[in-house]
Formats: sequence, structure tokens, C-alpha cells
Amino acid sequence: MPMTAWACLSQGFFIEKYKPQKEFASEEWTNFISQKKNEDMVRIYYSERNFERKKRLYTLAKIKKLRPIQLALAWVLSQPMKIYPVVGVRSTNELEELLKVKDFKLSTNEILWLNLELNEV
Repeated sequence: MPMTAWACLSQGFFIEKYKPQKEFASEEWTNFISQKKNEDMVRIYYSERNFERKKRLYTLAKIKKLRPIQLALAWVLSQPMKIYPVVGVRSTNELEELLKVKDFKLSTNEILWLNLELNEV
């Protein structure tokens, strides 16, 4: 059965702006979470496991010579089921960057590693 993946890029969690609380100065953190969008991001995505996933995503993206957001979409598209991802972009350039991975497939081990199911690729 085909599936439509809503917020498949985790609402932007994989961009550098979103970092663990411990990397913010105290006042900077207070300002950060005072914004509604950031408050939701923290509530939904902030966990040690998700930051480990993000770290692995950046590592593998560098190896694959992709931007992290491209690799995040490649992860969605590499799932065994037919998925139609819904992505939000701000420009045609962003869309073109994402379209570059439409036929890119991650290996099973790469998927398992990003899922934290393997300790190494």
C-alpha cells in the first residue's frame, strides 16, 4: 500500500540551527524556546536518540557527498514500501537539490545504522 509521508524531513530538525540544549548559552536557550516553532521542535524532536541520528546523518552525508537534508529524504525514499514524501521548500533551488536524490538508494546497513539499529555501517 502506498504511503504519503507528512513532515518526512522532521520539520527542519536536521538543519544546523537545531542543536542540543547543552550547546546553547542559558540566555540563548531561553530566547530559542520562547519562539513557538522552536518550542514545538523541542517538544517533538529533542531527544538524545534523535541527536545521535542527526550526528550519523551528517557523517553519512559527508561520505556520500550529499547535504544532510538530501540524505534525510534519501532515507525516506529508501524504505521498502512505496512512499510519496511531502516536503516544504522555500525556493526552486531547494526543490532542485532535493530532486537530485529521487533515485538514490541507501543500503540496508546504512538505513539500520541511521535507525540506531547498528553500531557501524
